[in-house]
Amino acid sequence: MIEFTLDLKIVSANATGHWIKRYNLNKKNAAIIKKYWLTLKPKPKAPCTVTLERIYSPSFNQKKFDAHDNLRTSFKGVVDIIADLLVPGLPPGKADDEVHGITWEYLQTKGPEPRVRIKIEERP
Repeated sequence: MIEFTLDLKIVSANATGHWIKRYNLNKKNAAIIKKYWLTLKPKPKAPCTVTLERIYSPSFNQKKFDAHDNLRTSFKGVVDIIADLLVPGLPPGKADDEVHGITWEYLQTKGPEPRVRIKIEERP
């Protein structure tokens, strides 16, 4: 099992604004994840269970997301990059398909600072 916490920004799927802002945020989050991924030894592989935990902070004026849709949708960029790292060589956005053996779980908790905790548990 591998568990790490990164300084990623997760924005509500209900947020309004120009699409380029979300695109740039996803690129920034992807760069942070890839940089950390290079330090992992050994690298995790599919099949596995990936738990994504949004740590939100009321002191940063953050609120809990709706868990059944908003939370999952808000993590879409993070899901895509982690899946691409777990199952390399596929077209972008295709590695998170269930056929590759990755199960996704989503949590959110209060914390002192906004962060994202990522836990990857390999399965036989």
